[in-house]
Amino acid sequence: GCSALIDIGGASMQIAEAKSKVSYPIGCVRGKDIALQNSGKTDCDDDFETQRTAINRYMDEIIGTPNRRLGKCAGIGGTKTALSLGMREYDRDEIGKAVLNKSEVERLIVALSTMGKERKLNPLLKERHDIIMYGAAVLAHAMELFGIEEVHARDRDGLDGYMQYVTEHLL
Repeated sequence: GCSALIDIGGASMQIAEAKSKVSYPIGCVRGKDIALQNSGKTDCDDDFETQRTAINRYMDEIIGTPNRRLGKCAGIGGTKTALSLGMREYDRDEIGKAVLNKSEVERLIVALSTMGKERKLNPLLKERHDIIMYGAAVLAHAMELFGIEEVHARDRDGLDGYMQYVTEHLL
């Protein structure tokens, strides 16, 4: 089973475990702001590796070194959903089966970078074409910091996702 729940939103990232829930001020929109401010770049297609370094530094500062490894986690939120589908069309059944490990997230970051302006044309990315790479960068570094080996996608958000997790794994 999964030991925790990770939710990457626009402004924050929550990690919920059986006895604790922590919110960090980093999400895909805030990640974009931090990356652009600290790298002097103009958008996600402008030297994204330098921008990732800025995100990683910020996350290291606000999170520090967690004293635990989470292993397998359930993941909810729009960033996670879009990444889980590998940028294909939305399919509720596919989301429930999706599992991402760190190398898969890295592969998706490269794929998103390569798409360039075509991200806007992808129906799944249309709404998040300019922030999805930042969400992916946040997820990748969170996996590193918290020792997350796999993120199992859930097609719920917020309390729905948490309740599904609790009923499946804790009750």
